Amino acid sequence: MNNRILYFGISLFLGSFFFLLPVRGAELSTLGASTFLGGANGDVANDIIVDTAGNVFVVGVTNSQNFPLSSSPYDTTYTPFETDIFVSKLSSNLQILLGSTFLGGSGKDIGQAIALDSTGNVYITGFTISGDFPVTSGIYDSTHNGWEDAFVTKLSPNLQTILASTYLASTGFGTDKAQDIAINSNGDVYVVGNTDSTDFPIVGGTYDSTFAG
Repeated sequence: MNNRILYFGISLFLGSFFFLLPVRGAELSTLGASTFLGGANGDVANDIIVDTAGNVFVVGVTNSQNFPLSSSPYDTTYTPFETDIFVSKLSSNLQILLGSTFLGGSGKDIGQAIALDSTGNVYITGFTISGDFPVTSGIYDSTHNGWEDAFVTKLSPNLQTILASTYLASTGFGTDKAQDIAINSNGDVYVVGNTDSTDFPIVGGTYDSTFAG
């Protein structure tokens, strides 16, 4: 039986991260592919997912102005002295950068998790202190209120277009951090994280409607 296992890690010395894809066989004796991905400063990968064609999507944070971008990405601008989110798409053999973009506003932005829907659209979640984080019209929450607000952003499969983007946070000056994301077969988006906000938005009939400290 051929087992396929997808790994990624962080190289702190080089400020970049690497992939091992895939290691075949239970004995783990064959390295299928491996590559660096990063710029001149610190780059950290926080989550990874593979689409039905085997393409590899990665989200994380970067301090590198020269982080590698693809042609016509959504955002080509790095915010100096802050951490920007990066989202990158590589071919299954890790030889081609199919898409890569920055994502964020003028403050610190952290990309924590990534998910794909059934049509290949890319969902990113994390948290931001940017009052100008990119949001779209008609979404749940267009206002940055706290210190660190959670966000959810939907990108096209080629990472060139934002299809939807919203804050997800309290109305007060709290800290709301999204840590993971999942999409069900209906396209509903599930986000999990942590908050110290007593007025974090909840809906009626939930399991627990009381902030307990």
